[in-house]
Formats: sequence, C-alpha cells, structure tokens
Amino acid sequence: MILLNRTLSLVLLCLMSYSGQAQDFKKRCGGDTLLFTNGNKSHFSMVVHTPYRSLKSKSEIPKFIRDKNADYISDRIPDDVRKKVKFDDSYIVDFKDTSLVFNKEWLSIADRRVKYAFQYYIKIDARMKYYFTNVFDSLGNLISKTILPDKKINPGAYKLLSLCDAKTFAESDKFFDTKAWYAHLEYSDSAKIFVWEIQQIPFNPDGSDRTINKTIFLNANNGSVISRSQDTTYSEHKAPPFPKLK
Repeated sequence: MILLNRTLSLVLLCLMSYSGQAQDFKKRCGGDTLLFTNGNKSHFSMVVHTPYRSLKSKSEIPKFIRDKNADYISDRIPDDVRKKVKFDDSYIVDFKDTSLVFNKEWLSIADRRVKYAFQYYIKIDARMKYYFTNVFDSLGNLISKTILPDKKINPGAYKLLSLCDAKTFAESDKFFDTKAWYAHLEYSDSAKIFVWEIQQIPFNPDGSDRTINKTIFLNANNGSVISRSQDTTYSEHKAPPFPKLK
C-alpha cells in the first residue's frame, strides 16, 4: 500500500506539473484575443519515462555536474536574460529503483544514459514561460538536445518580438487567409533561433467538410518568415477514401 501511494503521488505530481506547463492562456492584442501556451512543452521528454525523483536541493547532485550545468547556461544565455531564468526543479534517475516508474513498460523506451536533470524556465512576459531541461549522464556529458540559442553565434537571439507584434507580422503575410488565433514560442535547431509559431483560425474555403489549417513560423527577433505549413482535415464522415489495393 505504501509503495502504491508513493507511485500514485509521483504520477499526480507529474500530471499537475504538465497541466500547468501546457495550459492555454489568453492575450488581448488590440480588439483580438490570442490563445497561447508556454513554450517548449516537450522539454522533459528525455526524463519522463525514466525512474526519476525530484530533489529537495540541487546539492544532492555532484558538484562537478552542477558546475557543468551552470557553465552551459552561462555560455548560452546573455547576462541580462539570465536574470529572467528561474530554476524550477532538479532530478536524479535511478534505473535500479523501478518503483519510481508508474508504468514498467516505459522502461523499454527510456534513455538509460539519463542520470541528472535541471529544469528551468525563462519568463517571456507576465504569463508566458519558455521551459528547458538540461539532462546529463553520470560522467557529466550534456545529452539533451539543444533548445537554447547560442549568444556567441547570435547575440540578439534573446531579444524577442512581443506576442502581439508576432501576431501582426503573421497576419500581414499573404499566406494567411484569416486572423491568428494560437501561438507559442519554440527553438529552431536548423535556424539556431527562437521562432514564433503562429496558427491562423482554421477555415472552410468552399462549404465542404474540409478545414484548412495554416501555420507560419517567424524569426522571433525580427518577424521574418522562416517557413509556412498547411494541412487539411476532414470531418469523420467525409474523409477522402483510401486508395484501392492492387
């Protein structure tokens, strides 16, 4: 019973944490309302399937690991922006303690290199946060993917357009047919910058059961278009037929 209660408590804490990070918020931009979420919601993906536990203090992690984590943040983020970086939690992973995993099947897809993790967020504005988690192996190698711009490569990478300015840039692009309704901030590994991902209001162009969904990815520093994407969804009873098998 004690083990069950412990496991359920861990799961509930995890769910509450994710629900807070994934929650939709509203922003007034002039006369319009724009929905947004916190950025980089997948930041914990390397840890979530491992047998991890939250630590009461970062001091439980070896100092040389803590130092490497601090050096990495210092190397990537400018001094003025680091003031906006908030420490959220730290974790240690122990694959010998499978009681820390709610579903044992998760272990089959867990990355067994994961040993330590530090979770942070950057305050983008009063309500929006950009999350990142630095993950290390037992030797102190950073094994999480890059989710922060490098200040040495792009010194202005952290000077971001406001959410409402990003909305204006997106709606001025001829690719959009309707106003923007949803946005969030992500890191582009190919462009090495933050990008605003802006989605327009889905629309039906011809009265049929198909809906057009368009998204623009903007350079979060200057509003230039990085890429555009479009997909079409259908109501269940009007989906296009599958091709016949030969």
